[in-house]
Amino acid sequence: MNFGHREGYALHDLDNGSIAVVKVLNEYRSEEEATEAMLALLFKEKTEEELIDEYAKKPI
Repeated sequence: MNFGHREGYALHDLDNGSIAVVKVLNEYRSEEEATEAMLALLFKEKTEEELIDEYAKKPI
């Protein structure tokens, strides 16, 4: 067991019939909140590691 660190992966069906394995960086209560986090990643305002650290601090 690795306490204080969470890892998550999911399968995502793509439009072309393929399936992607995706890494969960964090979980959000709304699509708006998730979109803000994704944009922060894309605009390099946050790193993947920062999102993972936030995820690890959330109660299970």
